[in-house]
Amino acid sequence: MLSTQLILTFAILTFAVAIFLTDGKLFLAQLILSLGYIFTTNLLIGVLQIVFLVFVLYRCKKAIDYDFHLVLEKTHQIPKNLTKDGRIGGDFSLFRKQY
Repeated sequence: MLSTQLILTFAILTFAVAIFLTDGKLFLAQLILSLGYIFTTNLLIGVLQIVFLVFVLYRCKKAIDYDFHLVLEKTHQIPKNLTKDGRIGGDFSLFRKQY
């Protein structure tokens, strides 16, 4: 079974990633999930916490891939895709498809 310490560890890890990505929506969603679990200790909220952590880690990987691709484009190592038509590649969001 899922222990309370494990779920709260996942919550702290997700908070850290949300701060690293500087995304207010992620931080707010994590805050709501954490408070919901702390006050109710519900198994469903614990499972949602784990699913949310996996989602956040996946989006963090996508952000790293996007940044790496952008660096390769700006150093002319690959053809332009993100920076074509005068764009600078700064229109990144965790909740939209990047490319």
